[in-house]
Amino acid sequence: MNILFTGFEAFADWSVNPTQIAAEAIDGLKIGNNSEFNVVSDIIPLRYYEILPHLTRLVERYDPKMIILSGQAGGDKIRLERQAVNLVEHRLPYNCGTMRSGQLFPSAAESYRSRLPLGLIYSGLIEDEIPVEYSDSAGAFGCNQIFYLARHQFNSIPAGFIHVPLLKEQVKEDQAYMDQEMITRGLKLATNISGNWLSKNLI
Repeated sequence: MNILFTGFEAFADWSVNPTQIAAEAIDGLKIGNNSEFNVVSDIIPLRYYEILPHLTRLVERYDPKMIILSGQAGGDKIRLERQAVNLVEHRLPYNCGTMRSGQLFPSAAESYRSRLPLGLIYSGLIEDEIPVEYSDSAGAFGCNQIFYLARHQFNSIPAGFIHVPLLKEQVKEDQAYMDQEMITRGLKLATNISGNWLSKNLI
């Protein structure tokens, strides 16, 4: 049985995305009481009209029992996103040049809650001394988009989104950042915790 983990490709003026590096490190991870879950990772293109087809292909190929999505944002803590909203509104263009404003799906649900075990993830990261916080907004760009799409299109699959800080090489001198090692460790721990929770609760 598979757990799907995704990161995003680099965007804007950056040549790196820490979630892409983390996804490559997490790929193939075995989780569960009897290692019944295999983590398959993939990198999502930050192109508006390609996100849903790409995610759909991954779901059809791997038939995951859980989807853990990740992306990057500012700040100095890993952010556990509580909800995705039916909105796209951004100041930076997607990598394809697309600029959008409005709903992702007309007449669809206003928002969806995460179905990851956020409380367990939070406690586990705190115990491992990894800065973490809850967040009620995944923004209105690619990260919120894929979070909303996963919950809207694949409602039977537990899914949620985790934001990570920028790397040192991505910020100005006075801005907060997190080392790649801690980002990868945090996302790997979150994936382990989620998989173990799924192992106990999967019917």
